[in-house]
Amino acid sequence: MKVLVINFNSGSAGPRIANELVKSLNDGGNLAGFIRSSQADAGLPKGIDEKLIISLKTLRGKLGFIRRVLSIYSLLKQVGRVYSEVLPDTVMFPMQQALDPFVLPYVRRISRKNNCRVVVWIHDFQAHPGDFRFLDKILKLVAFKNATHLVALSEGVADKLQSIVKLPIIRLTLPLAIRTHSSNSIDKEGVINLLFFGRMRRYKGIKRLASVWNNYLVNDTSWRLTIAGQGSEKLIRKFFSEGPRCELILRYLTDEEIDGLFSDSTIILLPYDEASQSGVINQALEYGKPYVVTPIPGLVNQLHKLGGGIAASDMSPEAFVNAINDSLKTHYAPGKSDFLEYGWGNQVQQLLNKLI
Repeated sequence: MKVLVINFNSGSAGPRIANELVKSLNDGGNLAGFIRSSQADAGLPKGIDEKLIISLKTLRGKLGFIRRVLSIYSLLKQVGRVYSEVLPDTVMFPMQQALDPFVLPYVRRISRKNNCRVVVWIHDFQAHPGDFRFLDKILKLVAFKNATHLVALSEGVADKLQSIVKLPIIRLTLPLAIRTHSSNSIDKEGVINLLFFGRMRRYKGIKRLASVWNNYLVNDTSWRLTIAGQGSEKLIRKFFSEGPRCELILRYLTDEEIDGLFSDSTIILLPYDEASQSGVINQALEYGKPYVVTPIPGLVNQLHKLGGGIAASDMSPEAFVNAINDSLKTHYAPGKSDFLEYGWGNQVQQLLNKLI
């Protein structure tokens, strides 16, 4: 199998999945090339021949209509040039991306000559609250029409896809290896490290988190809160004061920094107002960390399918605090070992096993 990976996504999950995919394909001798945005924030996967990595300039900033059209035309020409040079038998788009309405149909058209498979990963079936829902609907329609295979990153997404499309759907499930979990995420001074991670958006329950921290935990020295990710810095600083026990890292984070944050955390917090599901839960499981969510259907459904977390009894800050305390008792009990060995790398390997 010769695979060309295309990823222009600049979010948190897309580049991580793309890098894992590229590394696994390279290790197996199946990587034909990796097309990425030259402006992407994510670091490059290590140990890859530089000749296989093609960085192309994508749309950024405010461009006039004509310049935007010319930029897309130039991008498609470059993608076509790379495709004709490597002639893959499979092209993979590791996440839905804003450029899909242009790049996906073009790749599908030029790939028909050699019966090339076009594999698209579907992360969320529904748009995130606050996203451009019309654009999200277009992205999915383009993916359904131009893909030969769809990859569902959760059982919930797979079930919904199965009901509306006739394409082969590859379901990526969790491996069943057990990771022993102990209290090593509570530091020597007994401080409990809480992590709120991701893009800073209002729907993620920032006001609720502020109430949890400022009204219940801030005066207890056994708690420490880290808020990390890009987004509305003004919104975060409106509700949180940075100090020795409240760290604000409001910028792009490298893979190494993300690794450190999750490794050092005790509990991952998702106090969302609404969501269809969350990639942060996947990352929590990847590091064997318990997580606490609000009782909204998307997150509760994900929790029931994946395990490893606790849902608050209701949407109040008090119920969320109680769930945090329950998580400590449940997941950090002596000898407790109920975490699945999980990660993007596991899912990538499952996919390759099913395609090769």
